This record gives sequence, C-alpha cells and structure tokens, in this order.
Amino acid sequence: MKTLLKSFLLALKKLPAMAGGYASLLLMLSCSLLMFFTAHRALNAKIPVSLRIAYVNLDKTEASAELISSIKNANGTAVELIELEQTETASRALDSGEAEGMLVILSGLEENLKSGGAALDYIPARGASSAQAARELIAGEAVTLGSRLRAEAYFEKLTGRAPTAEEKHALNEAYTSEREREGSAVVRQTVFSGASSEKTTESDLLGAFYARYSGFAAFVMMLVLLMIGAFSGSKDEKNCLERIGSYSRGRSMGFFSSLIALMLIGIVILALSFIPSRGASLIQFAAGAAYAFCASSLALLLGGLSGSARAELASPLVAFLTALAGGCFTDTAALGSGFKTLARFTPQGQYLAALNGETVFIAVLIGAGLIMLLLSRLLAAAAKRAVQAR
Repeated sequence: MKTLLKSFLLALKKLPAMAGGYASLLLMLSCSLLMFFTAHRALNAKIPVSLRIAYVNLDKTEASAELISSIKNANGTAVELIELEQTETASRALDSGEAEGMLVILSGLEENLKSGGAALDYIPARGASSAQAARELIAGEAVTLGSRLRAEAYFEKLTGRAPTAEEKHALNEAYTSEREREGSAVVRQTVFSGASSEKTTESDLLGAFYARYSGFAAFVMMLVLLMIGAFSGSKDEKNCLERIGSYSRGRSMGFFSSLIALMLIGIVILALSFIPSRGASLIQFAAGAAYAFCASSLALLLGGLSGSARAELASPLVAFLTALAGGCFTDTAALGSGFKTLARFTPQGQYLAALNGETVFIAVLIGAGLIMLLLSRLLAAAAKRAVQAR
C-alpha cells in the first residue's frame, strides 16, 4: 500500500513532465473538450425536415407526374416543389436562395428508369446542407417507380396485354412487400445523369462509412495517450529511473507511476467526452476505464520500445490505423464478418463492442492491458540487464 501511495504521488509530479508542462497539459485537455463538443454537435445535427426544390419537367408524361407526386411527401420529409419551365429560371432560383436545389426530369423518364439509365439531374445550391438528403430521397422514389414500371412491362410481356388498374395495384403491393423483406435483393440503379452506370447493392461500402461519437472519443484518447506515453522511452525518464533505482522497489515505483499518470489523463479525457452527451451509464464508464487502462498499457509498451522521445511521431499513424480497423469510423457489421473479427483485435473495437452490450470485452480490455504491462516490464528488465552488462 505504501509503495502504491508513493507511486501515485510520483505520478502527480510526472504529469506535467510527460505533457511538457502545466500549460501544455491544460491546453491539451481544453482542446480535447473543444473537439468533443464540436464532434458531438456535428454528429448529432438534425436532417432537414423540409426541402424547397425547383424542378423542370422535360418529360411531361404520366410517369413524371407520378414521380413528382411521390417526392412531395417521401419518408416523412415535406418537400416543396416549385415547377419552372426553363432550367435558366431554376438556376436563378438557386442563385437567389429561393430553392435549395434544382431537379431536372429528363425526357424519356419511363424508358430510362426501366433500363436503369440516367433519368434525372439534381444540382444543389452552393453550400446547401441538404444536398445529400435530397439526392437520396429523390433517387429512392425514382428507383421505386422504375421497379414498378419494369414489373408492369414484365406482366405485359408474359400476358400479351397491359395490366389493369387493379393488377397494377397488386404488382406495386407485391414489389413493396418484397423490397421491405430483410435480406431481399433490391438493386440500386443510376438515376442521376453524370453518375456511374455501374450497379451496386444497397449494402455497398460507401454506405458503411460513417462516424460515431464514441468512436471519435476513443480515437482522441488513444492519440493523446500514445503521444504522452512516448515519455517512457525518453532520456528524462531513464534518468529518473536511475535516480530512484537505489531505493527499495524504486524502479517498480517509477514504472507504475508512469502507468498511473497515463491512467489519470485517460480518465480525465473520458470524463470530458461525457460532458457534451450530459453524462454516462455505469457500463459506459466501466468500459471507458478499461479502455483507458488498455490504451495506457499500450502507450507504455510502445514508448519503451521507442528508446527515444520521438515515438510521438508515429503515434498519430498508430492511433488512426487502429481506430480505422477498430470501427471508430466504420460500421463493421456492414463490411462483413472478416472486418468485424479484425475490429475485435484492437482496443477501440473491443471498447465499442462493450458499449454495444458485449460487456465481456471489458474483461478482454483489462486482460490485454495486463499482457502489455507484463511485456513492458520484461522489456524494462532486459534494458536494465543490458546497462549493467556494459
């Protein structure tokens, strides 16, 4: 107990040295808090509930009228469509701020939708935040209409006659039911001109790339701890260990004081990450503390291997690669079982899995941290023997 207390007191003295001074330590924590507030606000920004779009209908058919009608109140989003006769007029509406985007329905809409060709053109206003939401909404309605039109064409080809209104309704209901089934093969087709004509499934890789606040917080904590942990391989740390090595259990105190200092910084960053979200559950705190311990152990191990204080140069790369593999910026479930398994071998992936309800990974994080601590101790012992042999 006495050794632990001495290690804790030594850790408090090491903190400013590891961070480059009290001013640097305060600046680092302040910047971390600012980043957490910025990320939380950005990642929780609300999708626009209404859109104001100017459109030019060059098709003038029943299909284009049906598409316009379906877009107006699609997916619970109120869309105000302003019909204009010429694209030049619609462009002026964009420039003046009267509309957030311009939709051009190209001629031959029905045939283009049936064949999977380019049938629409959407131009967002400069700086419009709704551009992606508008494209997805319009494309979704166009794909739905195209699938129904193809179903009618197949019906006519098989029966030799056009379907009646009742049969059209039945075909539409059958398609909608099939589309909503889990695992059904629905193909997303190109509907905007200028886009690639290559067809992809709805679970493509771009749809899996996204950011999550907990992943961002895990990335920041790992980056900070790895950079500060580089101190354990510096000349200052080695000199400190030499000075206290003559005391009973002096080297152990020096080693564990570095771990405690890193853990203190990790816990403070964890607490700062909970401020924008206004608190955390017991599971979230337990998973975060286990992750801080694992990341601190990794920082000590990499710092000890570096042999100099320049290990911080590799820290951003290590932090980013492990965050990317761990699923901080990706949905691992959407990328397949192989990527999900890979994520479980990183501290970030284990932390996010624990937050998702797999609490067994809290123990895994602690176990991984203990293994890295053991490796660090063995590395330190080997370095000590090498010095004594000289």
